[in-house]
Amino acid sequence: MMAHVRPDDRSTIHSAERAGARHQVPRAHPVARWTTIILGVVFLLVGAALVAGGVWLMALGGSWYYLIAGLDLLPVGVLLTMQRMAALWLYLLIYLGTWIWAVWEVGWKVWPLVPRVVAPTVLLVLVLCTIPILRRTGRQRGSGTMLGASGAAVAALALVAVGTQQIVQPDRAIAQEEVPYIVQAQAEESDVGPTG
Repeated sequence: MMAHVRPDDRSTIHSAERAGARHQVPRAHPVARWTTIILGVVFLLVGAALVAGGVWLMALGGSWYYLIAGLDLLPVGVLLTMQRMAALWLYLLIYLGTWIWAVWEVGWKVWPLVPRVVAPTVLLVLVLCTIPILRRTGRQRGSGTMLGASGAAVAALALVAVGTQQIVQPDRAIAQEEVPYIVQAQAEESDVGPTG
């Protein structure tokens, strides 16, 4: 006599059927995974350099952007080494913030924009190249999502801080504009003197 199996009795499902029910995502090639990890380390190094330079620039009364951008790049580097898709979303937010800051600082003048946005654009292209790896390996575990959310919060606060600094200290916010002023003042001093 055959035993009656109810449709909801999962204990009778063969292990092969269970394994087939879960779709296994193929693992990324080791070289591609290591390339993503190395890119994450590059982001950590760039972020650390920007933090150090940003602190020095702030001490001179310059823009806060570099310190804030450096602090934002650090979680991107961590997320890339963990191969989490949140790295892409966080960097896109930082990239948008970079454009807002650059246009705020110099307007839409092409040559002053170039040094402010070319390096971030190169980093963006590199991050975009990691999308297949991040999709395969970054199945959004809790820690990666939490780190991405924390990084997004830091980036949002950074935008607010840069905007506030521009409003509070508009004459000190753009360190690059002070150089032409000094050069102009020295030129005026050299013109002053007895004539004839």
